[in-house]
Amino acid sequence: MSNAVKLSDVIPIVTSKTKSVTLSFVRVNKHPQKKQDKYTYEVYSANISGKQSFQNELVDSVGQYLISIDQNKKEKVFDALTQKSDWYESVPVGFVSEYDDLVNAFGKNQITQLSDKIETSFYVLKISVQANTVYLIRRVNGLKKLNSSGILAAIDGNQLNQISDDVIGLDSVADLVMYSDKIFVLTHSALGALFNLRTAFADSAKKIIQPLKNSQKIQNYDLLEATVVQNLGLSKMVANMANKGRNFKNPLSNEPRVLSTIKDFSLGVNYDLVTHTLIFDNPDQAVAALRLISDYYYETTQNGDMGVVDE
Repeated sequence: MSNAVKLSDVIPIVTSKTKSVTLSFVRVNKHPQKKQDKYTYEVYSANISGKQSFQNELVDSVGQYLISIDQNKKEKVFDALTQKSDWYESVPVGFVSEYDDLVNAFGKNQITQLSDKIETSFYVLKISVQANTVYLIRRVNGLKKLNSSGILAAIDGNQLNQISDDVIGLDSVADLVMYSDKIFVLTHSALGALFNLRTAFADSAKKIIQPLKNSQKIQNYDLLEATVVQNLGLSKMVANMANKGRNFKNPLSNEPRVLSTIKDFSLGVNYDLVTHTLIFDNPDQAVAALRLISDYYYETTQNGDMGVVDE
């Protein structure tokens, strides 16, 4: 399958009468001391075999949620900088370097005591129909405070019975849907909670600005690349530019306009008229340089108002 798959392609699998369902809990291990490192995963499977009515109720409710999303929202490429309520987002699985690590972690650990896994980050419904597999991913509602210091009770007629076991919340929502070679992002923040987007955006930005190196229009290109890759905000900015159709394939081709833009917007960057190259010698110039290179500055035709795209 290709990246042309749509959320509507997932729904027949989730609602199929012949599907097989497994439930797993995922613990995401992050490495705050090494922010560029990939996340690692512990995946624990829960035994829900023989609980057909439970499976059906849980999966069917998520299926209805997906139908509602598909009917009422439009799909767009994941935007690191903005989120719109009337859209859901998507990325190719290759965007995140941990995708294979996560998928390969399923089926390796069986839960023996569910209460030990309440602190996991996500639960996952893995749904298979023949060769097609869908992962419905949802953040865990572990009811941590109630489990540790409160009281949980079940209503039985006019009786209130205390629940002594730890409980966990499973609902009808999916935050992420992984199918084929695409990840559908239904809750914007969930993608960054499951995968290290610092690494993803750094790798993506490096590829996007690669034409600058080949153009030889940037002095100290290696410094510019290092500045972008090491700064999450800049990496996201580059990705956002690419999503909006801006590119770096023919940079600074209109030298008179380049010079006037530097002057009119007081960019504080230097241009070498002898070598016809932009001089990048200070990481603080990165935002101005990237906007200049990708033609992100504008002047209105009637009033002469000047600004920056997206601002």
